[in-house]
Amino acid sequence: MSEQRLIDANKLDQFLENAEIEAHHKRKYVLEGAINTLRGNIRTFPTIEPERKMGKWERHNTLHGDDVSGFVDPDWKCSECGRQANVNAWCMYDLTDFCPNCGARMVQEGEEDG
Repeated sequence: MSEQRLIDANKLDQFLENAEIEAHHKRKYVLEGAINTLRGNIRTFPTIEPERKMGKWERHNTLHGDDVSGFVDPDWKCSECGRQANVNAWCMYDLTDFCPNCGARMVQEGEEDG
């Protein structure tokens, strides 16, 4: 079990709090106590700073149709995973600060990770 994954600890705590309340209402006091202990233990675990990939949005021109009647459409792709940026409701590329596909932080030229 060497894989680490990021979770929302606040949502986990809320989930367990709801389970604890439900156990209390069902008079399952041993379960309620176990969940309470688990919630306390989770709060003591250290947090980690994830290793983040760094990337940038790269423009690629895609030819639609043939050389004569076609048109060029710019595609924006992540330099890390090569997948296309999302398109918003106005059919424009949504160049976010993070790639929605691989999670890489998008940086501009000369920008440092910070």
